[in-house]
This record gives sequence, C-alpha cells and structure tokens, in this order.
Amino acid sequence: MEFRFTLDEEHFRSTVREMLQADPPPPVEDPEAGDPAFEQRLAAQGWLTAAWPKEFGGRGATQLEQLILKEELVRAGGVLPGAGVNLVGPTLM
Repeated sequence: MEFRFTLDEEHFRSTVREMLQADPPPPVEDPEAGDPAFEQRLAAQGWLTAAWPKEFGGRGATQLEQLILKEELVRAGGVLPGAGVNLVGPTLM
C-alpha cells in the first residue's frame, strides 16, 4: 500500500510551515518544560489546540492534520503540546 497526503493536507502542511517560519519556536533548553510564551502564541491562532472543536477554541483538525502539525512543530524545533492539551482538555469536553 502506498500512502500519500491529499492536496488539501499538503496545503495544510505549507500553511503550518509558513506560520512556523514567520514565528519560529525559541530554542528549548528543557523539552519537558516547553515555552509558555510560544504556546500562548500558538493558542491565540488556534494551533495549540488544533484537534479541539472550534467551539472550544480549536481548529477541528483531522487526525492527519494533527499528525502534520506535530511533524512540522518537531521539524521547527518546537515542543509538542503536553498533557493539558492532549488529555485533560479533551476529557473535560
């Protein structure tokens, strides 16, 4: 089986990459700690909680869009959202 992203997914990747190039994550000394200021900038644009429904401040991203976002964050040297975004928030919703 050959897997390829759709044109829409590749466009999403380009959008994320452009955003991270325009506002790159700062160097992180402790990957477990993250960077609150960078996370706030991501949150203001709905990128921090991209998987969350729009009515809860997210983007309603698909599973593949979430994967692409994580790939691009790692590529740019950023820290992935932590347990609050991935576990606590969805549980409360």
